[in-house]
Order: sequence, then structure tokens, then C-alpha cells
Amino acid sequence: MLGTLEVCRDGARVPLGGPRQRVVLAALLVRAGRVATVDYLAHAVWERPPASLRANLRTYVAGLRRALGDAIVSHPEGYELRVRPEDFDLAVFEQSRQRGLRAEHDHDYPTAADNYGHALAMWRGNVLDGLRLTGPALLAEAVAIEERRLATVERSVEARLLAGRHTDAVGDLYRLVAEHPQREVFWAQLMRGLHATGRQAEALTAYRRARAFCVAELGVEPGRALRRIHRAVLDGTLCAEPVHDLYTTP
Repeated sequence: MLGTLEVCRDGARVPLGGPRQRVVLAALLVRAGRVATVDYLAHAVWERPPASLRANLRTYVAGLRRALGDAIVSHPEGYELRVRPEDFDLAVFEQSRQRGLRAEHDHDYPTAADNYGHALAMWRGNVLDGLRLTGPALLAEAVAIEERRLATVERSVEARLLAGRHTDAVGDLYRLVAEHPQREVFWAQLMRGLHATGRQAEALTAYRRARAFCVAELGVEPGRALRRIHRAVLDGTLCAEPVHDLYTTP
């Protein structure tokens, strides 16, 4: 799911049928290991569910069963897709992310960075890239998964900064602030990484760029956390708290 929707068996792609059938599979994958109710599928697969909803679902599920075998189980209230976690990229991503969170909680930042890196390596593109004909429920699920990826990117960068991998992190952060200029935490991490490598002038330039974006595009001044890091750079000191904590602690 973390890219173009694909199913592989023995290294070969499995034909998944037409666009609507592929959306049904995506909706089942989002709820893998749980029952996807008919009501959920109605709003995940169609913008406006058809009058013959259940018959249409039976047709698409029958097509998927021909491709996937007995992985789809029927229930009175809907369908369940059963897939081993190690065979499903979203599940592998989530398992590695959780290991990273546990290592970070234990202040083992090198291990946290490695686990976050493994989680992010599962992504081949945008979630469900190229999938069309999706209903609002599946679109909402895709947005939530994408937000989890960006949050993991933030934590991955933070773990590398705390592990002393500043130069490595800075290279990625220049790309991240270009792709996501509205996410202040990336600017803050870039400033911290630059300052940690003795590049105070570049850190101050990064702040000016961040402030210019906030004022011109959002109509507001940078947030308190970013201003705090700016003051620390001006003073020639590093913030005592990790950057991520400044954005998650009230």
C-alpha cells in the first residue's frame, strides 16, 4: 500500500482486476485482520454508494478471491482480509515504528534511528499512489497513514540529531523544508542540526526563510518553539530540550 497498490506472489505481480476492485482491496487492506463492515466499504469504495451495494461488493470480492485465494473471509457484517504482518508493508512499517518509539523512550537514539529508517524504507511513493475512484472513508485513512509517515520522519530526524548524526540529518532536512515548508518542526530541526555542526550563519538564514514563509503564506509569525530555537542560536547555545519535545509538550 505504501506506494502503488501491488500484490506479489513468488516475485511476480498478481493481477488485481479493474480500478473499483482495486479500491475494494485497498479498503480491506486498511482494515486487515479486522472486519471491514459493509457500511465502511460503502463509504470507502464509492463517493455515492450504489443501490445494488451488496451485490457489487460480492462481485468484487469474488474477483479478489480468484486472485488471492482464501485470504478474504466473509462475516455477517462484512469481510475480513487476513494477511501475515511480515507480508504487508503497512504492518512492517508500523512494527518498526513502534520499535523506534520504544528505543527512543529508553533514550537509545541510535537504535531508534535505525528502526525509524527501516520503517520509512517501506515506502515506495505516496500511499495508494495512482488509485482512483476512492470514497471519503478510504481517503481519510490514506491521509492518516501519510500523516503517520511524516510524524515518523520527524522522529527519525530527531533520533539522528540526538545520536550525533548531525551532518547526515541536515542533508535530509534541506530537502524536507523544501517539500514541507509549513511544518515548523523541520525548520527547527534544520536550525539545530546546522548550529550543532558550527554553521550558525546558515541556521540564522534558515530561520529567516522559515519566517518569510510563515508571514507571506500563512499570515502569522513563527511559533514559540521556533522562536525559542532562534534565540538559542543567537545566544550561541543549543536548546536544552530535544526539538520534537518543544512541539509535543504543552
